[in-house]
Amino acid sequence: MKVTGIWALGIIGVLALGSIVLSSDVTAQTSGPKLGFVDVERVLEEAEVFKAKAAELRAAREDSQKSLDEMTAPLVKEYEELQAQRSLMKPEEYTKKLNDLEKRKAEVRGIQRERQVQLNSRLKQTLDPLREKLQAVVEEIAKQEGYEFIFKRADLAYSAAQYDITDKVINKLNTMAPEKKETEKKETEKKGK
Repeated sequence: MKVTGIWALGIIGVLALGSIVLSSDVTAQTSGPKLGFVDVERVLEEAEVFKAKAAELRAAREDSQKSLDEMTAPLVKEYEELQAQRSLMKPEEYTKKLNDLEKRKAEVRGIQRERQVQLNSRLKQTLDPLREKLQAVVEEIAKQEGYEFIFKRADLAYSAAQYDITDKVINKLNTMAPEKKETEKKETEKKGK
């Protein structure tokens, strides 16, 4: 009986040791790095500071397009009239008027390219500080809440909703917006005095 008692104690010891090892493996797996992700597109759509800037850029683009349309409309009309009168004109006269129209169309295209460059530059000047602000907010949340990694949602094939910190980022950005308005108000009041 002594032998079986020793065997029983040995088996119990091995099982106990095995359960300790298994539980430590499970603990190690669940206590890995803290991860999160941000849906940047949603932040751009829902955060007030981004909405305001997007509206400004959209208005500038629409104004530019309206102006270009106003420049292009008379050219289109002149071209249609020229085509309608072509049979009544001498070939040299038609060619001269057509070349003049093409030259003016090229000028409008040049203006269009120049405005596009200006709009792209304005977009970059507007977005760069906003990207920096977004990055700063994400880093602040990561440090405060102990995240080791935060990814962009667009870079992930799948992620459980529990890792989504997008709402936290949007809320933080929205709470920062009124502070900026107050600062701007104070600066305007100082300049007025």
